Amino acid sequence: MENIINLSKLIILSQASKDLIYDLHFCLREYADYNNFDLDWDVDDGEQWGRVLSAKEQIVLFHSKLPIVFVQSSFNNQLTTWFDFKEIKLKAISIADWKSNIYIFTSQDILDKISWDSYKLGERFSINDLWYNTV
Repeated sequence: MENIINLSKLIILSQASKDLIYDLHFCLREYADYNNFDLDWDVDDGEQWGRVLSAKEQIVLFHSKLPIVFVQSSFNNQLTTWFDFKEIKLKAISIADWKSNIYIFTSQDILDKISWDSYKLGERFSINDLWYNTV
């Protein structure tokens, strides 16, 4: 039986400062450049979702209004030794499968912040669903 992960309990809502967003952008840009990955995030255009991609897979997914970063588990150690998420006030969650429906939200405040109007509290979703429905 799969464990259900309530992201509402892991996310502490706070207004993401411009400094936090640019710190995250700077850190992930350096990480992507060093490893010949792509950073898919136009921070200056106000995009809220960003991703780090290798030629084969999504490595990192994050939302600029939530203090949370999803990291592909096979890259978790590498990325967390690259920089300290806690230092820039972000929660990093290791993701084994982007398509696994093991996540739920129980906070309407979070849904309002990410604009996922069609989601029903307590309904299971995958991290890909989260991205696809709120991008």
